[in-house]
Amino acid sequence: MVSYNGSVNGYFKGKRGLRQGDPLSPYLFVIAMNFLSLMLKKAAADNKFKYHYKCKETKLTHLSFADDLLIFIDGSMESVQHVLMVLREFELRSGLKVSMEKTSFFASGLTEQESQLIQATTGMHMGSLPVRYLGVSLDSKKLSLTSAEPLLHQIKAKFSSCGSVWVAWFKEVILKGSISNYWTTKPSSSFSWLANKLLKLKDTVFPLIKLRIQNGLSARFWFDNWSPFGKLYDYLKGSSSRLGISLNATVGSLITNGRWRIPPARSEEQLQLQTYLTTLQLNGEPDYYEWELGAPTASRYSTGETYNYLRPQRPRVRWVDVVWTKRGIPRHNFHLWLVLQDRIPTRDRLISWGLQVSPSCLLCNAANESRDHPFQDCSFSFNLWTQLARKLRLSPLRNWDATLGQMIALPKGKPPTLLSYLAWQAMIYWLWNERNARLHSNTFRSVDTIYTTIYRQLKNKIQSFRPSNPTMSSAMMQLWI
Repeated sequence: MVSYNGSVNGYFKGKRGLRQGDPLSPYLFVIAMNFLSLMLKKAAADNKFKYHYKCKETKLTHLSFADDLLIFIDGSMESVQHVLMVLREFELRSGLKVSMEKTSFFASGLTEQESQLIQATTGMHMGSLPVRYLGVSLDSKKLSLTSAEPLLHQIKAKFSSCGSVWVAWFKEVILKGSISNYWTTKPSSSFSWLANKLLKLKDTVFPLIKLRIQNGLSARFWFDNWSPFGKLYDYLKGSSSRLGISLNATVGSLITNGRWRIPPARSEEQLQLQTYLTTLQLNGEPDYYEWELGAPTASRYSTGETYNYLRPQRPRVRWVDVVWTKRGIPRHNFHLWLVLQDRIPTRDRLISWGLQVSPSCLLCNAANESRDHPFQDCSFSFNLWTQLARKLRLSPLRNWDATLGQMIALPKGKPPTLLSYLAWQAMIYWLWNERNARLHSNTFRSVDTIYTTIYRQLKNKIQSFRPSNPTMSSAMMQLWI
């Protein structure tokens, strides 16, 4: 039934099926387009149509952006006909039909007769470059950041490591089809900045990537990280003597009928390697990689774990629990972290940079503005903190370091402590907001107005805890209201 202006009129008849805007529709569409993707890949693998000459190495047949599809082929009439057959089969299976009136083809290197034949046969019109797609001009010129901005706003492509076009390009073009070539490929001026950056990191990455030997057919003897001795080219001093073993030799190629074809050991390093080889048992399974950032090893890459491994280890700061509260307001947490790091542009810092500005505090005009002053020492901020501290049952201190120590000393895990953290963070955030409003827009608010803003914001925040932790929410609300 439909209620309109207080009266009930008509009704919607329930039916099966999906309507436009139904949350399930995008999932079904993605499933259908994935099926079309598999059909195109299979047709190319079966040589029903040929790859575009720039896409042959990466085996790229198409790119899909929502309901827009770009298909890349060699341009022959035979390939065009087979692509149309795939699209026709997809139409019969899914009910999704390609509109030839809205479809264009772009050709390069074809004769005028060949282009006209494709037009007459398919019903598609021939487009000309440059053409704008998703707001970006598609042409042969280098894509600038300005021209790519519409694309960056409209598309957020998220590929897995195995499905990324860029990863496939890096492997096929830069590494010449083998991941093992990563350890021997050198940076080049013809490569992109990102490709060269990855190649320069090989010494850092090497100990983290372990190649587990199974059949040994993909493990490069000299360069892969497959033994406990690291890169054997360095360990055995392969630059001076390679023991008659080719640089491209794999581990599996050095064993015949269960016996290793390795020259007799002439050094302690060679002896240790041969001792290790006697414990190595090959089988019919393919070799595989593991990430080894410590114990245990992992078969999948984790950005967070890698970052923690690579970053310098620093001692835990004493105020970490005060800033990064589990149920805090993210922008308040981040702003307090900037304040504690003395990274906000207070006037004393601006003057140290050589800028000609007044040193006076914008909140009280009674002292010079520094990191500590506008948040605790200033009379304006201290009046605000006095009101909040009274509600939190705390003794207000007119000193930044003393107040920080007071927050750190509060008992951990208690509802009153979390409420104190939230209120202090909110006060620092809104004081800086008021300071900037006075500087940039010449607007002024009183202490009572800012207090009311903080009161309402924290009341709403406390209420948001109720579904997950009603006991804590109730305890904090009793303290706050």
